[in-house]
Amino acid sequence: GIATWLFCRRHRAPWLRLADACAIAVPPGIFAVRMANFINGELYGRVTAATTRFAMQFPTDPEAMRLLGISPNWTMRDRELCTQVAFGKAKFEDVKSLLSEVDDFGRKIDWAAVVPKLDWTKVSAMQGPDGLPLVPFRHPSQVYEGVGEGMLLGLVLVTLWVLTRRRPLRPGYYFAIFLLGYAVVRGSLEFVRQPDDFLKNQGLILGMTRGQTLSVGMVVGALLVLFLPRRRATLSA
Repeated sequence: GIATWLFCRRHRAPWLRLADACAIAVPPGIFAVRMANFINGELYGRVTAATTRFAMQFPTDPEAMRLLGISPNWTMRDRELCTQVAFGKAKFEDVKSLLSEVDDFGRKIDWAAVVPKLDWTKVSAMQGPDGLPLVPFRHPSQVYEGVGEGMLLGLVLVTLWVLTRRRPLRPGYYFAIFLLGYAVVRGSLEFVRQPDDFLKNQGLILGMTRGQTLSVGMVVGALLVLFLPRRRATLSA
């Protein structure tokens, strides 16, 4: 935001038009980031039934890591290498020299006891007494967000720009549409996205998650962009 303001100030460019350009350019980046979240197994969705469409098990799920013998107190590199071993993408003998001898608390890691547990096929199929999988199925909410916030919202903005490029919308309108679209998609998908750890039992405001709270702020920002300039124009007239 500060960099944008400084750029506009230096080049005497209308900041709302620059915001419009950024709004149209941002969705592909959002899509790429969400796909990276999916590949890394982070920011996954809430637990759901195994029969739910697109539901899947994540090896980064806390229960999956426990069953695989992977500790959250290890370095990220140690966890990633062990996950590769669990999926058969690497052999333990080949990565052993790259693993740490102690965890984040300085405690020695017993790799001999860990190796037998590194079997994702076995762990993902484990069931409890109730017949349910021990590693829960979850919504791949990163993919949902990538498609919604990145692909679909991007297509809407590009289509709108193509249709109006001969007679562009008022400065800031494309930016406002981006804010509204992002807020709607993100706020809706928070119902299937795993809440932040500190919000598992309660929300921030009125029970809303952090994403929904920020989405409300984006809606307010969009409305200010849409109506304040019009009001000023009316008053000056």
